[in-house]
Amino acid sequence: MNKKIHIKIKEIRKINGLSQAFIADKLGVSQKAYSKIERGDTQLNWEKIKKIALILNLTIWDLIDETKEVDDINLNEKFNDETILLLKQLIENQDNKINKLQEENKLLKKHLKIAE
Repeated sequence: MNKKIHIKIKEIRKINGLSQAFIADKLGVSQKAYSKIERGDTQLNWEKIKKIALILNLTIWDLIDETKEVDDINLNEKFNDETILLLKQLIENQDNKINKLQEENKLLKKHLKIAE
């Protein structure tokens, strides 16, 4: 990976108002280890890049594209897309819970009719 990715990560983290400690916690590393990432002292693998992109609400390509400057990345759009995705997941989870409860309700009704 090029050194530019480390600069992008740091700049976008600051723009989003996130601390190094917050990102480190989400990555499951110490703040000291994360600061090495931002300084470019740590070689990033694809898994770490993917996790960092997810935390910063970016695509992997936003980070690794050497031609894309931080100013070229629409951070507000990413936030909105992420918010929409989270809302869709919440709705899906609620729908799943409703379906499970309806199934339980049917089983209970069936059980009660047998018991009568």
